[in-house]
Amino acid sequence: GIQTRIYMNDDLRGVKAIIFDLGNVIIDLHYERTVRQLTKLSGISADELGDMLVQAPILQAFETGRISEEEFRRRFCEMLSIQLSDDGFDVMWNSFLGEISKERIKRMLQLKSQFSTFILSNTNSIHVRSFNKQLAAVHGVELLDALVERVYFSHEVGMRKPNADIYLHILQQEGLLPHETLFIDDRADNIEAAAALGIRTFHNRQVDDWLGIWRMMGWFDDVLIWWWLILNFNIVIN
Repeated sequence: GIQTRIYMNDDLRGVKAIIFDLGNVIIDLHYERTVRQLTKLSGISADELGDMLVQAPILQAFETGRISEEEFRRRFCEMLSIQLSDDGFDVMWNSFLGEISKERIKRMLQLKSQFSTFILSNTNSIHVRSFNKQLAAVHGVELLDALVERVYFSHEVGMRKPNADIYLHILQQEGLLPHETLFIDDRADNIEAAAALGIRTFHNRQVDDWLGIWRMMGWFDDVLIWWWLILNFNIVIN
């Protein structure tokens, strides 16, 4: 049968395309920073806030492009009975986002040179502006788009993970075969949904776990190099 789950000790034979999630794969996420700020502003406990944010229909509507930034800010503030300027809101909302390390940028560009690579993310226009601003300021990379062949953002395509339609959309748009495609994501529900469609998956439990994929790819080349050196060394001895 087709292997649908990749572990760190497996190789990548047959993989032609890699689809990356964004949060906790390419960029660190700091959920607690946003919750801390909102707790101070609203007086609502961190636990209650966590539940509200995860279940809020307005977040899903914003992440699928069904409501504008202006409507999202207004309805979000109404939901928590808080008042923030647009700039103040965006600073709070973007406190969720952490860093993108140089090592991850380097790995992505290396993988792009050998595979068809894509980004597939549940996100929104406020966060995307912030990602791109950080990339330009810290790494001199103008857009996330430069790291891969194409990006698929939920708010632009009108679909979200873990719904099957968004995976089928990227496979169809790019002409990818599931068993030749590796999907990397930090959430188990997203991984399971992709695997159910026959896509090979890597569950990224810690943000930099996926960097080991490059080492998995490289081990065979290392063996060949060592074998060549041994053969040549023996020739020299003889």
